[in-house]
Amino acid sequence: MAVADGIPQQGTADGETSPESSESEQHIQWDTERSLRGAGLNHFSIQVGISRHLIREYVDKWTVKIEDMTPTVTKIRELIKSGKEKNAKQLLRSERVYPVDPQIGKRIMIA
Repeated sequence: MAVADGIPQQGTADGETSPESSESEQHIQWDTERSLRGAGLNHFSIQVGISRHLIREYVDKWTVKIEDMTPTVTKIRELIKSGKEKNAKQLLRSERVYPVDPQIGKRIMIA
């Protein structure tokens, strides 16, 4: 499980990542959530990156579905441009909380 084995990315003052991060097969990074207009929100989303060593396992075992969202995103953009943000929000997928073991949560900085 990539989240359980991931190492939180921690940059240094010069923008480099720590040696521990660069050697990990999984990287975890927290990014600010954005509104439909791109403004930063007061909560974060997790990004999980995998190294080239795990790509085959990811492709063969972890990928459940790939869906082209271009038509939906195009429609959302059109609705926002025409001032119909409420209608655009209705096209977004619902989000749900991902359950995380408390020990893992502490290590990846969510506990």
